[in-house]
Amino acid sequence: MGIAHYGIVLVSGRSHSLRRAGVGDLVAALEKLLADLPAEDALRDLELLL
Repeated sequence: MGIAHYGIVLVSGRSHSLRRAGVGDLVAALEKLLADLPAEDALRDLELLL
């Protein structure tokens, strides 16, 4: 068992533009993720790819 962490969200450059114009889509994806997993510790020890 490793060290516990708050969670890691990785962002694919293929799925989301990392340019200024694509920031809104990335924020929307993060908002959806947090809405789908509302518990304060829902991301604990997880690694997710957006």
